[in-house]
Amino acid sequence: MPEIIAGHVLRVVLDTNVYVSSVILPRGTPFEILEAWRHQAYILITTEAIIAEIEHVLRYPHLCDRYHITDENIAQLITSLRADALVVPDSDTAKGMGSDPGDDKFLACASIAQADYIVTGDPALLILKRYEKTVILKPHEFLIRLQYGGQMKPTINGTKFGSITIEGEKIEHDVVIRLNGDVEKRKKKLSKALYGTSHVISLDEAKHVYQDGAECLIIGAGQSGLVTLSPEAEAYFKRKACRVELLPTPKAIEAWNNATGAVIGLFHVTC
Repeated sequence: MPEIIAGHVLRVVLDTNVYVSSVILPRGTPFEILEAWRHQAYILITTEAIIAEIEHVLRYPHLCDRYHITDENIAQLITSLRADALVVPDSDTAKGMGSDPGDDKFLACASIAQADYIVTGDPALLILKRYEKTVILKPHEFLIRLQYGGQMKPTINGTKFGSITIEGEKIEHDVVIRLNGDVEKRKKKLSKALYGTSHVISLDEAKHVYQDGAECLIIGAGQSGLVTLSPEAEAYFKRKACRVELLPTPKAIEAWNNATGAVIGLFHVTC
């Protein structure tokens, strides 16, 4: 199981596909997510309707035959959920909110429990990105967030020339935002030493900004959008399979606040 950094205790709803995958693939990401719960890394939220669906799917004959799922395997999971998860009442408050009626119970569960995350492999849920205050993530995205402390991505309130306001705090310098939500002062000297300006991001700065597991880097390129990536930095992020969104800082803030998944940020506050 991955090392979990202590912090805010998350409230999490798992889709049926995560439970089923954890049973049939006992070394994959879904299995690690369930193991993290068993080690009290987060509060698992469910309902009787979700539990019933888990049991129903795990009893599909073709799954039982192919993956050698036994009655004991199923009973152990169902018993542990009723004993150790937070089981909230079933509700129809989210009826019609998703494209698949079968997903409504997960949205309603998250709403009632004020969950931080829904974790799912279902494209019909993932396309929503959020439901009320709950962020919807793929299993590997949630596991990365959990490994980095599980903190919620900080909200950026706005920017003016020379400053950026994050969670109500005005900051008068460029910033980097980490996977765990930590806000750091940008190390502009890593680029300025090479190019004489911080408007071109060097390979050294790119290596400093990147974190393992990051899938997207949002760059606020300044009020007028003057910041660019050097060819070496651009190639580095491509090798790391980290998508880069390079936008003027006001537009980058909008992208940041709407982003989900394993995202990091760099925001330039002038030019």
